[in-house]
Amino acid sequence: MDEIREIASVSLSVRKGASLRVRQPLASLTVATRNADRLRPFVSLLSDEVNVRAVELTELADDDHRVSRQLSVNARAAGPRLGKDVQKVIKASKTGDWSVADDGSVLCGGVPLVEGEYTLELVAAGSSSDAVGLLRSGGFVSLDTVLDDELVADGAVSDLLRLAQQARKEAGLQVSDRIDLLLEVDDELWAAAQARVDKVKAETLALIVSRGEAGTDRPGVVAGVIGGLNVRVAVVKAGG
Repeated sequence: MDEIREIASVSLSVRKGASLRVRQPLASLTVATRNADRLRPFVSLLSDEVNVRAVELTELADDDHRVSRQLSVNARAAGPRLGKDVQKVIKASKTGDWSVADDGSVLCGGVPLVEGEYTLELVAAGSSSDAVGLLRSGGFVSLDTVLDDELVADGAVSDLLRLAQQARKEAGLQVSDRIDLLLEVDDELWAAAQARVDKVKAETLALIVSRGEAGTDRPGVVAGVIGGLNVRVAVVKAGG
């Protein structure tokens, strides 16, 4: 669970860094780590926490297009053994003149390094359109940031539901009260809400969802901006 919490935390930080609000669903989250299958029972939890349609678990590979390996030389540890060659090795590590053999041994600038004289870590490569975050375990998470029309519509309706819940509170309604929901929205958002009307009704406890002018500011009317357009949401207790 500690690892799941870290994955969720890093993924949410990546979303924030990419200016993708949590209410905007994303297509997928890829988690690359050692023994990835042990996390499979928690896929649904990750999907809900990070708000993604799918979670893909993959084994951490040394060569992945979303990340690259970086070698850092510990000059203090390597200096006594390497002497003046330590500067040559440091320069080689920064220019990429190093390699890792199948047995795990490291050669940098033609000079073998021993354990403790270097660190190898994964860093975000920056060459992919995916948003990448690194895990303490050496693994990484990768969020697909491409938004198709369906995902954008889902995000807009999520924003609309937030306004409806805010309107319920301002109207002083009880959690279990059924409502009539009036939406003052453009054609595109109305179509998105209609296509998801069962979800809208279920999450707001609305018996009726209609479109029209929501009126002036009063308890139960909330204004907001969705997709750059002004919207208003009005709620009244059903039968009131």
